[in-house]
Amino acid sequence: MRGIRGADFLCFQQARAVGLKGTFRAFLSSKLQDLYTIVRGSDRDHLPILNLKDQVLFSSWSSVFGDRADRMRENVPIYSFDGRDIIRDSAW
Repeated sequence: MRGIRGADFLCFQQARAVGLKGTFRAFLSSKLQDLYTIVRGSDRDHLPILNLKDQVLFSSWSSVFGDRADRMRENVPIYSFDGRDIIRDSAW
Protein backbone atom coordinates (compact mmCIF):
# COMPACT_ATOMS: atom_id res chain seq x y z
CA MET A 1 0.00 0.00 0.00
CA ARG A 2 3.07 2.22 0.13
CA GLY A 3 2.61 3.35 3.71
CA ILE A 4 -0.15 5.35 5.31
CA ARG A 5 -0.23 7.94 2.54
CA GLY A 6 -0.75 5.18 0.00
CA ALA A 7 -3.50 3.59 2.10
CA ASP A 8 -5.19 6.98 2.53
CA PHE A 9 -5.04 7.49 -1.23
CA LEU A 10 -6.60 4.06 -1.83
CA CYS A 11 -9.44 5.02 0.54
CA PHE A 12 -9.90 8.27 -1.40
CA GLN A 13 -9.95 6.45 -4.75
CA GLN A 14 -12.38 3.74 -3.60
CA ALA A 15 -14.74 6.29 -2.06
CA ARG A 16 -14.77 8.39 -5.23
CA ALA A 17 -15.27 5.31 -7.41
CA VAL A 18 -18.62 4.63 -5.73
CA GLY A 19 -19.65 8.29 -5.62
CA LEU A 20 -18.84 9.14 -2.01
CA LYS A 21 -17.74 12.66 -1.14
CA GLY A 22 -15.79 13.78 1.90
CA THR A 23 -12.57 12.70 3.53
CA PHE A 24 -11.81 9.03 4.07
CA ARG A 25 -8.61 7.92 5.79
CA ALA A 26 -7.11 4.54 6.54
CA PHE A 27 -7.50 3.39 10.14
CA LEU A 28 -3.75 2.81 10.51
CA SER A 29 -0.92 4.04 12.67
CA SER A 30 2.84 4.21 12.27
CA LYS A 31 5.89 5.81 13.81
CA LEU A 32 4.90 9.07 12.12
CA GLN A 33 1.14 9.02 12.79
CA ASP A 34 -0.94 7.57 15.57
CA LEU A 35 -4.68 7.06 15.34
CA TYR A 36 -5.34 9.91 17.76
CA THR A 37 -4.05 12.46 15.24
CA ILE A 38 -6.47 11.44 12.48
CA VAL A 39 -9.37 13.41 14.02
CA ARG A 40 -9.12 17.06 15.07
CA GLY A 41 -9.16 17.60 18.81
CA SER A 42 -12.28 19.77 18.61
CA ASP A 43 -14.21 16.92 16.95
CA ARG A 44 -13.15 14.00 19.17
CA ASP A 45 -15.80 14.30 21.88
CA HIS A 46 -18.98 15.27 20.09
CA LEU A 47 -19.08 13.72 16.61
CA PRO A 48 -20.26 10.10 16.31
CA ILE A 49 -18.42 7.41 14.35
CA LEU A 50 -20.81 6.18 11.64
CA ASN A 51 -20.81 3.44 9.04
CA LEU A 52 -21.64 4.11 5.38
CA LYS A 53 -25.37 3.90 6.10
CA ASP A 54 -25.15 6.55 8.85
CA GLN A 55 -25.64 4.02 11.63
CA VAL A 56 -23.75 4.87 14.84
CA LEU A 57 -20.80 2.56 15.59
CA PHE A 58 -19.45 4.66 18.50
CA SER A 59 -20.86 7.76 20.17
CA SER A 60 -17.59 9.67 19.59
CA TRP A 61 -13.95 9.24 18.63
CA SER A 62 -12.98 9.54 22.30
CA SER A 63 -15.32 6.69 23.19
CA VAL A 64 -13.29 4.30 21.01
CA PHE A 65 -10.12 4.59 23.10
CA GLY A 66 -8.99 5.26 26.64
CA ASP A 67 -10.20 4.46 30.12
CA ARG A 68 -13.85 5.01 29.23
CA ALA A 69 -13.79 3.10 25.94
CA ASP A 70 -17.13 1.78 24.71
CA ARG A 71 -17.80 -1.35 22.75
CA MET A 72 -18.88 -1.01 19.16
CA ARG A 73 -22.66 -1.07 18.88
CA GLU A 74 -23.98 -4.57 18.35
CA ASN A 75 -25.67 -5.45 15.07
CA VAL A 76 -24.28 -2.37 13.32
CA PRO A 77 -22.16 -3.54 10.39
CA ILE A 78 -18.98 -2.03 9.02
CA TYR A 79 -19.17 -1.70 5.25
CA SER A 80 -16.53 -1.62 2.55
CA PHE A 81 -16.74 1.29 0.12
CA ASP A 82 -18.77 -0.84 -2.28
CA GLY A 83 -21.38 -1.52 0.41
CA ARG A 84 -20.40 -5.02 1.49
CA ASP A 85 -20.65 -6.01 5.16
CA ILE A 86 -17.03 -6.89 5.94
CA ILE A 87 -18.00 -9.46 8.58
CA ARG A 88 -20.72 -11.33 6.69
CA ASP A 89 -19.83 -10.97 3.00
CA SER A 90 -17.98 -13.98 1.56
CA ALA A 91 -15.60 -11.68 -0.36
CA TRP A 92 -14.03 -10.72 2.94
